[in-house]
Amino acid sequence: MHNVVDVEVNQLIEALEFKRKALHDHVDKISKTIPEDSWIKVGETIYGVCGMPTNGRVRVITCLVEDAGRIILWNSNLKPICEQNDIKVKVLSIEVKSLQGYNFAGNQWIIDKAKVGDNLKFGSYSPKGRAVPWKKQDWYDANFGES
Repeated sequence: MHNVVDVEVNQLIEALEFKRKALHDHVDKISKTIPEDSWIKVGETIYGVCGMPTNGRVRVITCLVEDAGRIILWNSNLKPICEQNDIKVKVLSIEVKSLQGYNFAGNQWIIDKAKVGDNLKFGSYSPKGRAVPWKKQDWYDANFGES
């Protein structure tokens, strides 16, 4: 019976060794394509944004990152992914602003229901995402900065 266990364990180790190379390649690609400052960090100010029924208006919540969660580069099946999970923020302010052309069709109830002083935890953030509701300071300055 020990032989059966040994064969199964050896097959699992071989499969993991094969995946190790693919995960190393994935991590190398991420480190080359995503700048280090793209990830959310503790103490950083970030902005949650969601569209409103009124054309050209968005709800923007300003948040302070209290816990950056963890960066996840593969899931439990060792499939390569790229996200940061379980980020905790404190809502500092809420504003309704004009922003023509903003279109994000995702579920943003956490932003829509936020109140000043709330502690929020959001599931995932991907710096590779094309349309994400969480933005950094450079986005805010580009869209609402003083001209």
